[in-house]
Amino acid sequence: MSGYRVKVLLFAAIASAAVTPGVVGRVAAEAVEPGDCLPGEYYDGGGCAPCPAGSFQPESGQGSCVPAGAGYAVPMPGSIAAVACAPGSYQPAAGGVACLPAEPGHFVSGEAAVAQEACPAGSYQPGAGEAACVPADAGHFVADPAATSQEPCVAGTYQPDPGQVGCRDADPGHYVAGTAEVTQHPCTPGNFQPRAGESFCRYASAGHFVDRGRASAQSACPPGTYQPDSAGVACMDADPGHFVDSPGSIDQAECPPGTYQPASGASGCLPADAGSFVAAPGSVAQVGCAPGEYQPEAAASGCLPADPGRFVAAAGAVAQAPCPVGTFQESPGSSGCLPASPGHFTVGPGATAEVACAPGSYQPAAGATGCIPAAAGFVVPGVAAVAQEPCPDGFEAPDPGLSVCSPIVTPPAPPEPSGLPRGVMWLLGMAILVGAVGVGVTRQGSQRSWNEGPWRR
Repeated sequence: MSGYRVKVLLFAAIASAAVTPGVVGRVAAEAVEPGDCLPGEYYDGGGCAPCPAGSFQPESGQGSCVPAGAGYAVPMPGSIAAVACAPGSYQPAAGGVACLPAEPGHFVSGEAAVAQEACPAGSYQPGAGEAACVPADAGHFVADPAATSQEPCVAGTYQPDPGQVGCRDADPGHYVAGTAEVTQHPCTPGNFQPRAGESFCRYASAGHFVDRGRASAQSACPPGTYQPDSAGVACMDADPGHFVDSPGSIDQAECPPGTYQPASGASGCLPADAGSFVAAPGSVAQVGCAPGEYQPEAAASGCLPADPGRFVAAAGAVAQAPCPVGTFQESPGSSGCLPASPGHFTVGPGATAEVACAPGSYQPAAGATGCIPAAAGFVVPGVAAVAQEPCPDGFEAPDPGLSVCSPIVTPPAPPEPSGLPRGVMWLLGMAILVGAVGVGVTRQGSQRSWNEGPWRR
């Protein structure tokens, strides 16, 4: 049974009690005078009659009835009093036989009301004849007055309090996924939301991260770090041998040849030092040039072999050195030089080959810078000799630096005096003397030329 029907029955019972006993069914002809009319009746000129519904008469002997005032009603004839409209009902006019129930979306809170009231915003009333409105539940709202129902908060909004006229937008860094929510939810690490009133959080983009909850923005991975996936809560350090040179990167890069990186989380690579090299990409260390190689430049991917005539003795060299005098090196990439072998010599520093001693000279030692001419009385017949040879008996080498011995020539014996004239004999003696002087001058010139030759060191 509805509240309204209960109220009507109660009102009817009260109205019945207001009817004068014995009035109903009484014949007007029984009374002749107005003073004979009882309360609830009036004298209509011919007799006493019950007051019609909508009016009443509390006194006897009256010639008229009193209409019910606004906010009151008289539902039964012959009533001695009007009944005030109960809460939930009202009567705007006089002479009413019944009260009007408050319409849905309205209410009447007190008695004897002459009007209903609209439910204020934030409340509603789905039924009729109600004395109060229902506040909107938490998670709901009522925006307009006279509402018959509440509305749920839509996704992206919430309402923690009852009786509200609207819902709250989810704050930045928060979201509300469903309807009729009473609270907002924080975005978790790896997610963010820059706007208010949203029903979801955004994943952090690749190359970015969100390391805390309730974030309204993502952060770019700083140089030296990267993040290949979305929804990252942190960035990854670049591995040794790799680097990340710009913010917001989704991948690391290998150090190119000529560079290296021993540490993690680097934004760049280190150039190989002079005397070192890095051949492969993604290297974590540089390598010193091996003996026989050198590198004068930084950031090199390889080393240079020592040139012929030069050498590199130690690792990590930045320059090559010429072979010292008395040594040579015909091969590239050598860590040392070779001494000239006996019977040979080298010319100047940086020699690429040894030179054999020419005939007429020799060299018994290694590492020589020149050859020794054969002494007088000795010869050197071949090349690359390590010793001189004496001339055999009957032969001579009158000059140094000779390669062959020559037979010794015996001068003829002087003739016996033949009685030639003294003048002729004197001329013959002078000729022999001049010849002897010429031979001596020739021998001195030959000795000087050998002393000045390339084999003298």
